[in-house]
Amino acid sequence: MKIEVIRKNESLIAQVVALGTKNSKTLGHFPEGAYYEHAHRGFLICAHNEGHLLGYVLYSITQSKNYIRIIQLCTSDDARKQGVAKELLDGLKSKFRDSFKGIALSCRSDYEAASALWESYGFKAMDKVRSRSKKENYLFKWWFDFGNHDLFSLFQASSTKLKAVLDANIVIKLRNRSSSDKERSYFLLDDWLVDVVDYYYAPEIFNEIKRDKDDKRARQTRSFLTNFYEAKFDPDSRDKIYKQIDELIPGSSTNDLSDKRQLSECIASDISYFITTDKKILDANTEINDLFGIQVLRPIDLILTIDENYNKSNYLSTRIAGVNYEQINLRPKEIDQLVDNILAKDHSEKKHELRSVFTSSAADIKNCRTRVLRDRESRILGVWICELKAENLTVPVLRVTKSKLSNTLFKQLVSEAISFAIQHGKHLIIISDKYIEHTDQETLESMGFMLQNHSWTKFAANKIIDSSKLFEIPMVNTLIDQDSVMGKLAHPNFNEFRFNLERKLWPLKFRDIDIPTYIVPIKPYWASQLFDHYSANDSVFGAEASLVWNRENIYYRNIKPVSEKPNSRLLWYSSSTKDKAAIRTNAIVACSYLDEVHTGEAKELFGRFRHYGVYKWSNIIKLAKNDAHTGIKALKFSDTEVFKNPISFEQVNKILINYGRKKNTFTAPLEITNELFLEIYKLGFDKVR
Repeated sequence: MKIEVIRKNESLIAQVVALGTKNSKTLGHFPEGAYYEHAHRGFLICAHNEGHLLGYVLYSITQSKNYIRIIQLCTSDDARKQGVAKELLDGLKSKFRDSFKGIALSCRSDYEAASALWESYGFKAMDKVRSRSKKENYLFKWWFDFGNHDLFSLFQASSTKLKAVLDANIVIKLRNRSSSDKERSYFLLDDWLVDVVDYYYAPEIFNEIKRDKDDKRARQTRSFLTNFYEAKFDPDSRDKIYKQIDELIPGSSTNDLSDKRQLSECIASDISYFITTDKKILDANTEINDLFGIQVLRPIDLILTIDENYNKSNYLSTRIAGVNYEQINLRPKEIDQLVDNILAKDHSEKKHELRSVFTSSAADIKNCRTRVLRDRESRILGVWICELKAENLTVPVLRVTKSKLSNTLFKQLVSEAISFAIQHGKHLIIISDKYIEHTDQETLESMGFMLQNHSWTKFAANKIIDSSKLFEIPMVNTLIDQDSVMGKLAHPNFNEFRFNLERKLWPLKFRDIDIPTYIVPIKPYWASQLFDHYSANDSVFGAEASLVWNRENIYYRNIKPVSEKPNSRLLWYSSSTKDKAAIRTNAIVACSYLDEVHTGEAKELFGRFRHYGVYKWSNIIKLAKNDAHTGIKALKFSDTEVFKNPISFEQVNKILINYGRKKNTFTAPLEITNELFLEIYKLGFDKVR
């Protein structure tokens, strides 16, 4: 078979006229003279076998719009299904691909065999219009793009923005903006993304639209595509890629093949991201990335990828509260793994419901944070989601995986949520997770949360106020009955009540409270192991989670010289040390509440409190000067706040002198007034009023 342009071969031209006239019912009437005129102008390509016509393509050139228009393509009856039409189209493409934009043609929508040919070759059904005939017929406007860039597409290709191709299903979801969209695809159109990402569509989408039987809806979809850019590619490159994709990804339905063509067009366009919800393509992401260097992502994973690229510091692996576990923002492609690990199967929680919560929250980059905690083997230990609302902080997910540390870790995650709320000026925390275990509910109660309308609610602020001003703070009325509380707060004999209320409202501090306060010296090592996560973070090994995450702990010291009283406050003074690598020394680094004071023989106290774990017998016997029967003291403390800003030896002594006290070296506990405590406390944080 030979493919060539025919200009003067009268025999072949006559055969073309005869074949065209024979098929005029489908091809349309074309005058005999017009065949000869087009041939003489070089607009006729024939396929023949030693002068016997197998088929032809007749075309014209539209110079003003720089494209080729096919007028007729026809094969003889004895040459059907032999690839003649493809060879003719290849000849036409080869002749003009470097100098024109593409090939256009019109074809009746009810000519299914012809439509199948155009689509299989790579033409796109760009539009559907009514024909000019009296009978109501419709034409598809087909287009084959050579992939040559014009000035506009060249400008777009040079853009520094991230580029992503949206598959047809995503485009449809964006067009509908349906609340039933479980993937929350419409977040892709959020305003903040305009300056960082350009969205493209693969031209194959037009053939998806062609299959929509609702013409009005199909027109709306075509119109909606003007919001995005068309991906440009070399069609031959696309075809080679498609063969590899077709072997790699299973599925032979019309939709499967169209999805694979869209992916191939994305790859051929050198666009780095393909956004889809198609499971078969998503499952093949690793292989696709290895072969072609592009990422296949769900909509939410694209948003997380963009945020990770532009806010790298939020995605650095960091220790959580001094422990050698990493806490990090939710990363792309982690949602499915998280759902599998923390799903409340015992309570019949639905996977799609939990995944929807993750997707919705993670997509709202501006107002939500999702933090994932993993151990040193990258196993998931816990996760929390915090959503910043206008008046509160909502926590829709607060989960830990089952382990020996579950309860301790849960307390730590709650503390993280409280700190996050305070950091962002939200005084009301609402934990709305419906699947919190019973033991964890008890933890929430002990930390000042109250069950209201099926959610756990707490007031949170690191403020210093007079107790009589409590109800001037917004939202306190929603948690505490003012009528029953105000009378007690105003009465001077209700000091214990004020203290207990302060504990419930932790980390709030009352100014008008009369309780003992002590500055207690502690070696920097013990501070790092018991509570000072800033110091532990700076060390190679960190602290033990079971210790530093405990809400309460034990500190041993000599019986003399001060007799501390329970229900008081402690300020921890991290003393000097010979360890040159130690930080946060010779300074007050934290405050706690002192709950219990126990005295007794070293051996007896160690046996009673050894389950707290930080101290070994060698530490205790050293404190007791090698006599197991020597009396020592155990301070049981809780609700520690670690100061971001250590208060130096010089700063503390300056405050002492200002209040008429003598300079102190803090080698032993020192009792101070509540006023002194508050002056020191304010210096520990950036924002305390």
